[in-house]
Amino acid sequence: MAENNSEEAPKKVRHPLDELEGIYEDDVVDVSEKYSKPSIVFRIIKWIFYALILFVCVAIGFRIWMSGDPSEVKNLRINDALRAAYQADEENFAVYTQTIYDMYSDIYEDTDIYTNQDTGYFYSSGLFYIPSANEIQVSVRYNVRTLSTMLSKNGYDENMSQSEIMSGEFFAYRLTNEDDDGVLSEGEYYVVPVTSEKLTRFFYVYYCLTFDGLTVEDGEDYYIEIYMLDEDGEPDYDSCVGRMKIYNTSTRSLLEYDLSSSEKKELSK
Repeated sequence: MAENNSEEAPKKVRHPLDELEGIYEDDVVDVSEKYSKPSIVFRIIKWIFYALILFVCVAIGFRIWMSGDPSEVKNLRINDALRAAYQADEENFAVYTQTIYDMYSDIYEDTDIYTNQDTGYFYSSGLFYIPSANEIQVSVRYNVRTLSTMLSKNGYDENMSQSEIMSGEFFAYRLTNEDDDGVLSEGEYYVVPVTSEKLTRFFYVYYCLTFDGLTVEDGEDYYIEIYMLDEDGEPDYDSCVGRMKIYNTSTRSLLEYDLSSSEKKELSK
């Protein structure tokens, strides 16, 4: 009797749900065949889901990148006062920085009253203190998309476009000092910036401010105050629309800023 060399076909495994689905013995499909290949609809849904996740991640990353400060704000701005101090005593020339104490301004509702909430229209960053040059550098930023309401409350056209706000000049800036009791220190002063460089990036407007002639004392806090410009373009110092503590000498230490080789070269010119 001849041997049967043909292999016996594997017995199909019945899935527990077959009977519930109305599938009986003659219609049984092996589990590995029935459930190994997802349907086209399932694959389309899966790739749509993956695409949505990718889109959200890219959008979040782009938004974080948009909100970051440009390099002009993050880096020291070289000027003649710094060059003179550096070339006079290179060994003792130092630049210090500190995280802004109040990055966001208080909201001023009128001349003398403010809400004391860090949710204002202005944001401050890029603080540098150069003792040998008696200079402080700091930047102030605002978002043109959120500024129209505040401008309309202060007499400007409420229908100004974002491009008009982006290109317009509305504010003046001063630096002042206070002691631990919240009053102007002995030798009180208000200092206006010697330079004010305007930068724009996406929906943000930056003003890179430089203040000279400063003697920073321990126990004093330093503030940027922001005022509206009047119809003639002059500062209205009775109308403070924002205030930020930028530098605290009593509770925060300064960090030394490492000058790059290109910055040292620029200082030597």
